[in-house]
Amino acid sequence: MKLLVAIGGNALVSPEHESGGQIDQAKIEAVAASLVALEEEHSLIITHGNGPQVGWLAMQEIEANMSLDLLDAQSEGVIGYRLAQAMDNCRQRERSLSLLTRVVVDTDDPAFSHPAKPVGPVLDESRAQRLASQQGWQFAEVAGGRRRVVASPQPVRVVESAAISQLMSAGYSVICAGGGGIPVLEQQGQSRGISAVIDKDYTSALLAAELKLDVLLLLTNVEALYDNWNQPTARAVRLAGCESLRDRGFQQGSMGPKVEAACRFVRDGGGFAGIGRLTEAQAILEERRGTRIVTDNVPVTWW
Repeated sequence: MKLLVAIGGNALVSPEHESGGQIDQAKIEAVAASLVALEEEHSLIITHGNGPQVGWLAMQEIEANMSLDLLDAQSEGVIGYRLAQAMDNCRQRERSLSLLTRVVVDTDDPAFSHPAKPVGPVLDESRAQRLASQQGWQFAEVAGGRRRVVASPQPVRVVESAAISQLMSAGYSVICAGGGGIPVLEQQGQSRGISAVIDKDYTSALLAAELKLDVLLLLTNVEALYDNWNQPTARAVRLAGCESLRDRGFQQGSMGPKVEAACRFVRDGGGFAGIGRLTEAQAILEERRGTRIVTDNVPVTWW
């Protein structure tokens, strides 16, 4: 099958470095090994998050005040390079390719007026206020302090989708659209970058649908989609149709975008979407682990 595997940005950092976003080589190698195992039976396109990394880079570039599109490109390049090299080393064959990817967004997207995507480390109140005053950054309250929030517009078109398709057909595992891709605007025949961070799950769903792939895998550090998460009545969802997941209140900061992305993909003609642990990707494909989401009005069943 042809798969798009979307990896959460936190899967690439160790717990002690999560707030700083520093990439952990052992995590990179573990992710690479899981992906190479999937290659034995499937063709892969790989995307990844960059929320921890792009926020950390912004903190390092405060004096330069670099636009987020440049930091998106920087983080996409660094993570893509390290993951491609780790995959090639794991299989001892050069088959991985990392591609900087531009994603068109709409200048009228309401996200530009209401930044809501958290990036970077949790800061104390005084430091957040200082950065808000000096840099014009916006912050939201989170557990333990405040975290920067940025615009996260909806992806409209993946510029390099044709190239990605050709590379996949040539036998490469393509690492692309890292961090949701580099956001660009198209105006009067010209494109330019814009400061934002696109949700990588939404871009992954769009790209998988554009390329008519069979499966979208949204892999994270949670074993499945949970109904009533963090409640005594919490249950892991095994199978569900998109309609049966409507209005179940999945959190926007965690599983909400994954559920929405999964439903976009299957409604656009994809086979099915899976949500679960990175280490259990093959089991998710075989319906032995994780959550499978389909487009039909299938009732929810639980593990």
